[in-house]
Amino acid sequence: RAASSHAELVERLQESGALTSPVVKAAFAEVDRRTYCVGAEGAECYADRPFRAEPSPGCIVHLSAPSIYTRALEALELRPGLSFLNVGSGTGWFSTIVASLIGRHAVHHAVELRPRLVELATRLAHERGLEGVSFHCASVHDIDPAASMRFDRIYVGAGTRPADAPPPTSTSAPPPPPPPPHLH
Repeated sequence: RAASSHAELVERLQESGALTSPVVKAAFAEVDRRTYCVGAEGAECYADRPFRAEPSPGCIVHLSAPSIYTRALEALELRPGLSFLNVGSGTGWFSTIVASLIGRHAVHHAVELRPRLVELATRLAHERGLEGVSFHCASVHDIDPAASMRFDRIYVGAGTRPADAPPPTSTSAPPPPPPPPHLH
């Protein structure tokens, strides 16, 4: 059964071993999941399972299970000053928690395909004073690794299929593969 509150959810995650770091627990406890589970009814947003709803046509909201996020937060070893990229940022819940760990003004970009979710995530971040988080309406395929900055940490919470990739924009042949590494 679902927890009855965000505080109870946090305690259950700690009891189950999905949340062990005091710093991550504090950051996770600051950001109530209900705000980001748009379309949730009752306490379903406090269950340790994925949440999915379509509160309006074409506006699909999906959040992974809270235990997935707590484990990711701990594995990422986030600390103040690190830069962060969140691909598939949805309503911004994970990015909001991350901002508590890396700092309100750290370099922090979030990419989401659905314009309504980008608008919502941007508004919610600004309401919390998180001006350093930049939400972008784009596909993962729009990211140009050669032109992009390098991030200290990246979280990919979205899936894509090769068929979703845009066609190549260049007619030139791809570069040859690099030579094999030298083994010592």
